[in-house]
Amino acid sequence: MKIIKVILVIFLFISCHKKNREYVELTIGNSMNPVEPRTGILISDTDSVYISKETISHGERTGKYKYFKVSESVDFEKFKKSIIESFNDSIRFHSIPDNQPKQIVYLLNNKRYKQIFYYDQLSKKQKIAINNLLMLRKSQNLLQIPYYHFSDELLNYKLPDPPPPIR
Repeated sequence: MKIIKVILVIFLFISCHKKNREYVELTIGNSMNPVEPRTGILISDTDSVYISKETISHGERTGKYKYFKVSESVDFEKFKKSIIESFNDSIRFHSIPDNQPKQIVYLLNNKRYKQIFYYDQLSKKQKIAINNLLMLRKSQNLLQIPYYHFSDELLNYKLPDPPPPIR
């Protein structure tokens, strides 16, 4: 009986001790064009791609999302290498009025990185890495799924209410 208990404890310990899964995530915030949805793209270390896309109704943002999984696999290691070489240090970006913010979040080689940026302020190497991620949105082989977790800072951001009129 003691052996069974020991085996169960070992099994429980092993099953609860998960290795952190590596991923690269790009989220895209509000555009000046109200019919352009906010989106997210996530590549996992299982060579899987997930996409979130905001539902637009009657030319208005709804804050509701549809989630998709790309049916074909990608080479995660290629994206990983490109992102690590391009985004590994915190960069000071200043806000650009009327420009669309983007955010990259990754967990690679046990390092977590998170950065909001504006495309126009990227280096050439960084733009190539981001464009490669953005191309994944154009996949024709999307399977709708019920939900997938994405960082929500930009996906749920709402513009502040305008100030009251001056009287």
